[in-house]
Amino acid sequence: MLLAILLYAGSGSSLLLWSALGGALAALAAAAWYFIERGKRITHLSTALSTFDASSSRVGQSHEVLLEREGELLPANIRREEAIWRIEAPDETIEYAASGGGPLPVMADYELAELVREQLRPRRWALRCCGTCSYFAHSTTSREISGGWVAYCLRHASGPLLPEKDAVHIWHLCPEWDEGE
Repeated sequence: MLLAILLYAGSGSSLLLWSALGGALAALAAAAWYFIERGKRITHLSTALSTFDASSSRVGQSHEVLLEREGELLPANIRREEAIWRIEAPDETIEYAASGGGPLPVMADYELAELVREQLRPRRWALRCCGTCSYFAHSTTSREISGGWVAYCLRHASGPLLPEKDAVHIWHLCPEWDEGE
């Protein structure tokens, strides 16, 4: 294609042809640069989020969270093994089998929302961890790469979201947790 443009432009000495050639070459260079930089950024995000996610030992390990019951904050532990979620409160243990997503895998944040909706809200409990905070938000890339386990904290973000600075795990505890509306 580039050869065809050069041959066409070289066949005449018109200034208009040469400026069209320059514009076409500039557009090709800009498109190539954009896709190269985008590929680098996605690779960087993938590496950063995968490293962050792997370091959090997401499946099978117990994580401390807080439960709010009748205005009182209680320490609790939560973990997920296969499709079973378990919350161990001081006086009660809740086990919940996620419904699954059929042929498509369900993301962890969706399963957590299902657990809250099906088991905790009827008991009038609130689970306080980043995965239930109104400031916890995914980008498409963060959700796909981490399976819903890692997202961004919009409360502390200033400027473009960076995984190294703004990424939080679903179980992370933050003193600025907000239930939202």
